Amino acid sequence: MAFRFSPYAVPLFLAAAMAFGLAWYALHRRHHPEARIFGLMTAALGWWSLFYAISITGADLETQDLFNRIKYVGVMPVPPLWLLLALQYTQYRPALGWRKIGLLFAPGALLLLIVLTDPLTHLWWPEHRLEAFHGWLVLVHSHGLAYYLHITVTYLYILLGLALYVRFYVRAQRIY
Repeated sequence: MAFRFSPYAVPLFLAAAMAFGLAWYALHRRHHPEARIFGLMTAALGWWSLFYAISITGADLETQDLFNRIKYVGVMPVPPLWLLLALQYTQYRPALGWRKIGLLFAPGALLLLIVLTDPLTHLWWPEHRLEAFHGWLVLVHSHGLAYYLHITVTYLYILLGLALYVRFYVRAQRIY
């Protein structure tokens, strides 16, 4: 494993620190149901930013690839946590038991397994290599079918959460 300084990683390290700070703050306000979900989501975003920054500082293909895969431990829970936060905040309360919440996380868990085993299967990244870009080594990928499935599920969760927020806003009573 080899590392080198990259100015492109600095904003990501700062974003990770801010996300972990927000997560700590939110998780210490557990009496608010939204705070727990928000705290978990910002912790996942912090993980994502941290390991993306570490990946960028990698000086060889193996280092960048390893930390790029590890970052997906933080990437995968963000869309279902976003949707759960929207459900909680908008007070839309269908019968959401642990089983249904688990089903929201199932696609991400399956796709995370695919990402972590990608060196064996190549279902996520059929090809990856390092290319020089203005003097920096950049990890370049081609994407497989599993990646596009992830994108589809992610956008579905984001749009559903956004629809819940819009619905809540439209139905809310005016303050003045």
